[in-house]
Amino acid sequence: MLLKSDRNEGDALVPLAHVRENEDGSWEKQTLVGHLEAVSRLAADFAGAFASEDWGRIAGRLHDLGKASSAWQKHLKDDSGYEPELAQKLDGDGGSVPQHSVAGAVAAVCDFRSREDPMDVPKACAWALAYAIAGHHAGLADWDGDGRSALVSRFQEAYEAKVVEGIGQCLGEGDSRIKFDPSMLHCQSPLPKSFLGLTAENYLNESENFHLWVRMLFSCLTDADFLDTESFMTPERTQDRGGYATLAELEKAFALFMKKLSESAADTPVNRCRRNVLDDCLAAAEQEPGFFSLTVPTGGGKTFASFAFALKHALRWGKKRVIIAIPYTSIIEQTAADLKKALGSELAESVLEHHSNLDPQEETRRSALASENWESPVVVTTNVQLFESLLGSKTSRCRKLHHVAGSVIVLDEAQMLPLPHLRPVLSVLKSLVRHFGVTVLLCTATQPALSGRFAEGRNAFDGLPEPREIVGDVPKLFSVLKRVERVSRYDLAKPVGWPDLARDLAAEPRALAVVNRRRDCRALYDELNKLAPENLFHLSACMCAEHRSDKIALIKSRLKGTKEPVRVVSTQLIEAGVNLDFPAVYRAAGGLDSAVQAAGRCNREGLLAGPGRLYLFMPEKPSPRGLLLKGEETLKSMLMDDKNLDIFDRDAISRYFRRYYADVNSFDGAGFRERLLDGAPEFKFWFRTFDQKFHLIDEENQISVFVAYQNEETGADGQALIDRLLKSGPERVLMRRLQRYSVNISLNDAGALLQKGVIAATPREGFYYQTLPELYSPKFGLNLDFAADNAANVFIGL
Repeated sequence: MLLKSDRNEGDALVPLAHVRENEDGSWEKQTLVGHLEAVSRLAADFAGAFASEDWGRIAGRLHDLGKASSAWQKHLKDDSGYEPELAQKLDGDGGSVPQHSVAGAVAAVCDFRSREDPMDVPKACAWALAYAIAGHHAGLADWDGDGRSALVSRFQEAYEAKVVEGIGQCLGEGDSRIKFDPSMLHCQSPLPKSFLGLTAENYLNESENFHLWVRMLFSCLTDADFLDTESFMTPERTQDRGGYATLAELEKAFALFMKKLSESAADTPVNRCRRNVLDDCLAAAEQEPGFFSLTVPTGGGKTFASFAFALKHALRWGKKRVIIAIPYTSIIEQTAADLKKALGSELAESVLEHHSNLDPQEETRRSALASENWESPVVVTTNVQLFESLLGSKTSRCRKLHHVAGSVIVLDEAQMLPLPHLRPVLSVLKSLVRHFGVTVLLCTATQPALSGRFAEGRNAFDGLPEPREIVGDVPKLFSVLKRVERVSRYDLAKPVGWPDLARDLAAEPRALAVVNRRRDCRALYDELNKLAPENLFHLSACMCAEHRSDKIALIKSRLKGTKEPVRVVSTQLIEAGVNLDFPAVYRAAGGLDSAVQAAGRCNREGLLAGPGRLYLFMPEKPSPRGLLLKGEETLKSMLMDDKNLDIFDRDAISRYFRRYYADVNSFDGAGFRERLLDGAPEFKFWFRTFDQKFHLIDEENQISVFVAYQNEETGADGQALIDRLLKSGPERVLMRRLQRYSVNISLNDAGALLQKGVIAATPREGFYYQTLPELYSPKFGLNLDFAADNAANVFIGL
């Protein structure tokens, strides 16, 4: 029997969006019109950050139009168990979930086409709504292509099925009669104001920004839809959202912390430089939004100074949040910890740490919710998370994007922006600054040359506008903070054998050696272990994140607590964000930026009587083919031209990047121009295909293996986690925890390890895990010596 509240005038059924059963067996109902109106208000509010309120409002009012059909109403009642008697009377086969998202997309496009446009909004802009509405569950689609998921294919099916016309009728008879008037949801005159101020004159000039605008509208709609649905279905989750400190409160607490830090610091040249950098940052924060650069040597206090700039600039210019993007998870962990400590325990939850290796024990219910849409005022995340969201198509990735609008983005270690995808990355940064109220700060000791013209011919593109440098006198700052000199001990034209290099390292009481390959790291360690085994440490990506963190903490304690020798052999993972301090650093030949980063682990605190020593050497094997080898060859050619080249000089760094970029084959590995630019004037985008190709980290030829790392002192127990996985299957918290116990290996190595039977895959999910205890060493991590170099054919079918 129908409830009276389900009826409107004429005794027709009111369509529902959601139903929820209470513990006492009663039901709560959310009407479709109520849901659409709530989502419309939220989406419009979100889109106001980039002058698109009307577009957000329309997207919200149309997004679930298809739920008014009797087939979808039957599905809702069938699936929930609400009113099964009525469900039998409604039209629909009761099988798969009826499609509902395309109806609103069709309505939006038809509405635009049928009206005269007093605002002169180009008709093609209606497709921005179509992509967002049609994709609000499945993600942004390709314009056309194979399969039924493409936007054109879905529209064709919708037209043939007369989806919109059917919703405009009173469907069914008797108890199944549904009354729904779609006119209340259609765009009302006047049409929405044009984003970007589009006119016939400037339309083509702005087309490079269209794909990001679509993603931003998509973000507004999906987050509004999630939030309103959540508030009805799981209101207890909604109670844990929001309530964060304001940026003004954070700025006040951080300023007080920096004042106390400055007053307690000794009056040394290094600390005076740090104070000057901070003062420059605070002064620059008053300048108008745009692109800024902060060029500060390692140890110059750029982490705190850049955060001070971001907070003050955000307050001065009405920005909503600060987003700090970092290339390495190890730096993220340290940066987030430093900022939380600076702000104090009461404000620490305002700093969201969002990356794959986050320890679930550090994650709260509130931070887990904030990770979904970045609602917290400070976000510390990875370059991967930021740019694969800005250029992604998936709902889960894009949901947060509207909170990027109107923010200050700090790109730490800016030289690590991905060269194979530099064109789309720079394009989206320009669009954020130009049209979405974002300020970008490029922060590094080795500032890349990102302005000017890149590539040639049809593939040519413009880089960033010249950023405003914050530091008043960069050469002077580098001169005062220069604590390392490059010592020309080795001829870079001649490889150095591991035994010879090991003898030189053994003669150093404390030294760090950085190499380019995991197997090089093990080979050099083995040679050095024969000569000086005491306090000798190995660090490489063969070790899981939990293992590396434990080992780095142990190395730090040995360096600070004793006078005994300490020697470390590491891959380049140690070069950024790891605050170790050695009097001598040996670096295998690579890019100039890598050499400077390695030098940042040398005489870091300036405590030596003289400068620290950096030795560059040519290893037995050159760098791996690709960008690493190009960087090595570029630096070698510069050193051949000038044997006395000062690699720490700002002009030398700029020349290096220009020469390096000139030798890069492509800056558009995912086809940005073909998939997101060429068809932009007609709003023809291939969002999904581009997303499938756009990865900052190439994972196509790698797999992750869960390892049984154990540490009795810290309680780390990877084997226990693997056992839980095998017994209970994947669970969210367990899988997050296992991320810290994973090692990425090549398909070749994986094939050989599978053939040996020392790793295996879970039967259903296909997660790989260690089976032989001896495969993982407490010194070296995963032992790749089990893998044969010619094992590629073994991997077929994995």
